[in-house]
Amino acid sequence: MVIAVVAVGVATWALLEPAPEPGAPSYSASEVTDATTSVCQAYDLALRAVSLQTNATPPAGDSGALAATANARLALMVASVNLTDALAAAPATPEGLATPVKQLAGEYRLVATNYLAGVTIDQAPIPAALQRAGTAATTITGACRR
Repeated sequence: MVIAVVAVGVATWALLEPAPEPGAPSYSASEVTDATTSVCQAYDLALRAVSLQTNATPPAGDSGALAATANARLALMVASVNLTDALAAAPATPEGLATPVKQLAGEYRLVATNYLAGVTIDQAPIPAALQRAGTAATTITGACRR
């Protein structure tokens, strides 16, 4: 009888105990290197697109200014999507690179969305978002040069 009571107790405990969460995936050095290279290439492309389009000299006239502004907003959104996609395709990306890339992608989206809503560069939340984006970009540049 004692054995039956102990068995019921152990069985009840086993049913109520949450299943252990699987550990973080383990990646080989080669997988980490490949993921880092891929994400850094996506970052380089995003940075070039954003830099080119946000610093472009608009053609003369209102339509030229509108086109240049639209291209800058588009560059920010597309860069954000490409960075997010690059991370999704490279799960072995080290956290020291993945975290600032996620931050930069989010800041690009925030800035682009606010620009589309008519917020200007000197209005909140854009200045703070641009500062955070700069900090993230500096961190990414350092991580990609290693």
